[in-house]
Amino acid sequence: MKTEELNGILQLELEHAETFVALLKREQAALINGDIEVLTLLSIKKILVVNQLMQLHEERSQLLTASNSQIETTEFNVLLPPTTNIAQQCQALLQSAKQLNQTNETILAHWLRQTRQSLQALRGAAGQAELYNPKGLTV
Repeated sequence: MKTEELNGILQLELEHAETFVALLKREQAALINGDIEVLTLLSIKKILVVNQLMQLHEERSQLLTASNSQIETTEFNVLLPPTTNIAQQCQALLQSAKQLNQTNETILAHWLRQTRQSLQALRGAAGQAELYNPKGLTV
C-alpha cells in the first residue's frame, strides 16, 4: 500500500471534516438568528464538502483495494492505530459534527413548531373574523 498517498487522502479528509464542522457552527448561529439567506448559502457549501468527503472516501477505498488490503475501509480507527493523531482528530471532528447536527436539528424543530403555531393562530383568527355583506351589515 502507498502509505504516503493514504496519509495524503486522510489529511484531506481531516481538512474537509474541519470545514464541515465550521459550516455546522455557522449554520447554528444562522438558525439562532433566523438568518434564512445564510442558511441557503451554507446548505450549498455543506453539500459541496460532503461530496468532496465522499470522493476522498472512494479514493481511499480504491487505494486500499488496489493494495489487496483486508482492512475495513470505512473506519478511521481501523486504518490507523487509535493513538495516531490524525485518527483521534478525525474521530473528535466526526463526534463534534454529530452533536452540532443534533443541536441544529433541535433548533430547527423549535422554529418549525413556532411557525406552525403562528399559522394555526392566523387560521383561527381568520375563521372568527366578522364578515360584511354588500350593504355593510354583519353577516
